[in-house]
Amino acid sequence: MLIKLEKQFNYIKLILTLIFMENTRKFIKIFTGNAISVLSLRNALEEQNIVAVVKDDSESARLAGFGMVAPGLQEMFVHEDELDQAIKIIESLK
Repeated sequence: MLIKLEKQFNYIKLILTLIFMENTRKFIKIFTGNAISVLSLRNALEEQNIVAVVKDDSESARLAGFGMVAPGLQEMFVHEDELDQAIKIIESLK
C-alpha cells in the first residue's frame, strides 16, 4: 500500500512539475505508439524507478469535445536526467 501511495505521489509531483515549470525542455519525448506499447514501456520504466509522463492528445481532444487527430497514439516523456537509463530500457525491449 505504501509503495502504491509513493508511486501516486511521484506522478502527482511530476505532473505539477510539468505544469509549473518554466522550461519544459527538461522533459524529452522518448516514444510514440499505441496505448498497449506505451503501457508496456511505462511498466518497464517504473520497475527501474523512472517516472514517465504519457500524453494522449486524442483523449484530451475527445474529452474537450473536439475531433481526434490520431486516435490511439500516445507520447511518452521522461526527465532529461533519466534519459540515458530510459533509452537503455527501450533498447532492451526491442
